[in-house]
Amino acid sequence: MRASAVACFLLVLSLLAAREAGAEPTFQLDAVISPAPSAFLQGVVEIAARIDNSGAQVLAGEVVVVGSDFGGASVTSRAAFSVAAGSNALLRVPVVGKQQLRAEIRVAGQVVQSAQLNPTFEQAVRVFDAHEPSRLKASLESMSVSVLPGSYGPKGPGTGSVARLRFLVPVLDATSGDPILPSRAAGWHGVHLVVLPVSRLEAMSDEEADALGVFVLAGGTLALDVDKLEDLRGARVRALVGGAPREAEPGPLLGASLLRPSGAPGSDTNPLPDAPDLPLELDLVGYEGGNLKSSPFGASATYGLGEVVLLGFDPERPEVASNGWVRSRVVELARRAYERAPIAAVRPGEVKGSMYSRSMGGIRGNDRVRQLLDPNSTARWGIGLAALLICLYAVLAGPVAFSRAKKKERPLAALMALPLLSLATFLLIVLVGFVAKGTGQSARRLTYVEAGGGMETAVARRYRAFFSPSAQEISVGVSERTSMLSLEMDDGTSFGLRLDGDGLRLGDFEGSPGQTVVVREDSSYSLGGGVALVRGTARPELTIVNRSGRNLRGLFVKLPNDAFYFIPELASGATLAAKDFASHGGKNVWAGHPVAPVGGSVPPFDFYSLSSMVADLGDPGAGEAWMAIAESVPDDMAWFPEGVPVLLAELEASGPAGKDSGVTIKEDRTLLRVVGFGGEGP
Repeated sequence: MRASAVACFLLVLSLLAAREAGAEPTFQLDAVISPAPSAFLQGVVEIAARIDNSGAQVLAGEVVVVGSDFGGASVTSRAAFSVAAGSNALLRVPVVGKQQLRAEIRVAGQVVQSAQLNPTFEQAVRVFDAHEPSRLKASLESMSVSVLPGSYGPKGPGTGSVARLRFLVPVLDATSGDPILPSRAAGWHGVHLVVLPVSRLEAMSDEEADALGVFVLAGGTLALDVDKLEDLRGARVRALVGGAPREAEPGPLLGASLLRPSGAPGSDTNPLPDAPDLPLELDLVGYEGGNLKSSPFGASATYGLGEVVLLGFDPERPEVASNGWVRSRVVELARRAYERAPIAAVRPGEVKGSMYSRSMGGIRGNDRVRQLLDPNSTARWGIGLAALLICLYAVLAGPVAFSRAKKKERPLAALMALPLLSLATFLLIVLVGFVAKGTGQSARRLTYVEAGGGMETAVARRYRAFFSPSAQEISVGVSERTSMLSLEMDDGTSFGLRLDGDGLRLGDFEGSPGQTVVVREDSSYSLGGGVALVRGTARPELTIVNRSGRNLRGLFVKLPNDAFYFIPELASGATLAAKDFASHGGKNVWAGHPVAPVGGSVPPFDFYSLSSMVADLGDPGAGEAWMAIAESVPDDMAWFPEGVPVLLAELEASGPAGKDSGVTIKEDRTLLRVVGFGGEGP
């Protein structure tokens, strides 16, 4: 009570001092990337805290964000701040949002501002429009969108369903007037389409640009509004479209007619026309260069598993945004972005076990991943050996000992040997346990990487497991500055995240003796020169070029004609054409295995056959790893999109495993999936 009173007194003194200096500090909390300022999607949420110190003293404190289930475990994120006199600061604090989310700004241990946010559970097509004000939101909010189901039921594919179009608008920085965008890819969680002026893209901070880039790499869609042609010279737009874009005549697809992408006309207050005509007064423009190709929306280019669109019309002008032809185009773009999402398994910011896997990125579970990385699960031979020792002890301490004592006519002599025999058996069992589980700390990692053909940067989900025979203090840092961490424990354990000058760290948790702690990290991943899937001239039209700097082992390749091949290995720097698969040890597998059209129903994947074929190479652990990843990805994930090449393989380690957070890595396995044509040939 006395300490609390002293803290309150100090807080009052600091505020009085600021008032005497002529101004009081001001605070503001904003939720970044949520359907509304008072709601959030379950998953990763970024809270923006704005501190404006107009006083004459340094203002120090911390931002605390707590996400929790009702009566369950909580996740606490903390970020300290120190703002000089007459200055301001903007802190972005990531947290795993659950059933409840509360954010606070604390000064001298006292809460000076707080905000309570509530979750939303609506399945919707979500569009983030960075324009201020958003003309598209005014014209299309709550519009129905015809979408296909992303699951394959016992009766086969469904006939489609309708979701609502929800627009998210940015929170503006009071100082600069710029939108506050996520600083981590996980902050874009739940968004399908981002509409952004090219000028805003080039003005972003490096963290914001990296986060947006990973969002697209992971299957997101980015629509860029070209307000000035000189903005096309920027380095970031060139990187996204694979070259320098330039203005051109409108492509043939831009003016093509489209089916109405919304539901029945009666389901909307301002319904879309069935076949809107292109208005003569509407100025359209096309673009070319890099990977750009004509599309119904202007020009489009793939980037990783996502898509970048240069819009052929200006959505910011009121007369354009309200036009029926433009409205239909935007709704169709949002629909395609929504249906493109299942191509990717790694969707940064998703939450475990959500019943809305399509709209919120829910995943099934990580039980098999935990078993694979837990030395307690791989040390079953120790249990068997301990059982044999106990059985042997029972035989020696019983029939054998008393039989020998009887022969010597000293029946009580057997009892004298029992204590020594019991002690020896006990020590042997303890020794077996130490050998089976290990006598020191160890780490094991399983990484799943997804990339577009030829891409040097990919998106990854890394499971990092830490084991210690004694109690352990957990403190794990991120591999990349814009990564996100979460504790993957099935017992609902609470944990904390701390943001400081070194980045994000996971801590505030102590593992029990003999417990394996699994941390999940969503991040970007460097693939060296990438793995190119090049369209060839001979049939089948595919050439694989491995520029990753690491050997590929256990390759499963789906050709563009949807034929499947298994290839034992492909060395670093090697090139292999489809016509040479057989001479390289490849064989045709899975005749008639189902594939998934983009936006269509998702067929089951025969991972059991994959696991057994990889195990035949002499590494059963690789098959178990693929099974573990298969059970952890979303139910609506489409492993083999129709008509494009897909490659699955393991990236062999290129050197010693090293250490993770100071703990020696005993096993480090990386699995790779490459989707779509991309890269250059030899």
